[in-house]
Amino acid sequence: MIYTINIKANIKGVNLVKLILVTTLLSFGLFSVIIAMDFIMGLTKKNIIATALNPFKVMEPNEYFILFLLFLVFIIDMIGFYLNKKRQSPSQQNNEGTPKG
Repeated sequence: MIYTINIKANIKGVNLVKLILVTTLLSFGLFSVIIAMDFIMGLTKKNIIATALNPFKVMEPNEYFILFLLFLVFIIDMIGFYLNKKRQSPSQQNNEGTPKG
């Protein structure tokens, strides 16, 4: 099953800044690696920017097939999750978050 991050979690102050900073640094670092690899391969500046901004431009048919399969698995998992939630009775959904005892 695919697990999602609870965005409504108690992210306050410093933790939010850490999350944004880490996400930004990782994105910038990976983008820099992509540009450096294209530069080392000898691509022109126009092609470097084009391939960095649009990764689907350089994908091969096999990669499209794998991407399609991953997307299909994600959709099937989401449908299963929806049907599971729909099958639960309303009383189970209401009492789910209440402490027992």
